[in-house]
Amino acid sequence: MRLPTLLAVLLLPSFLSAQTASYALFGTGCSTQLTANGLPQIGKSFTVVYNGPSFCNATVCAQPVLLTGLSNTQWGSIKLPIQPSFAIGGCGLLVSIEFMAPIAPGKKSLDIPIPNDGRLIGLRFYHQWMTLMTATSSATTVYFSNGGIMTVGT
Repeated sequence: MRLPTLLAVLLLPSFLSAQTASYALFGTGCSTQLTANGLPQIGKSFTVVYNGPSFCNATVCAQPVLLTGLSNTQWGSIKLPIQPSFAIGGCGLLVSIEFMAPIAPGKKSLDIPIPNDGRLIGLRFYHQWMTLMTATSSATTVYFSNGGIMTVGT
């Protein structure tokens, strides 16, 4: 076997599994904005950033929750995006909800560690911030951010 052919055979599996980590934004938000610092690379952490109200006082509490899903087109039998009747400002749900992670009021980001496991390369997750605004004198209102597409890579 010639050397170039041997090298191609040995290196081909690594090229097939190579995937560049990426994080892309999509959609629009109301009163909140999602961004990210870093990239979702295996063996490292990256940060999903929340830009919106995050506080609690005697009369009002704004609670950010990071929604994580496996799709931005379908959630069970529901086609995405959808505009729930409880959402404020005309912005709706852009991602399926498989996991929810609240952050403490006053906090503005969530660090996501990516395990050093090559089987994760190429997996795609979808993020969106949901803010629950509760007041002692009124009903809870909900705000949704834009969305983010996380592709795990190297």
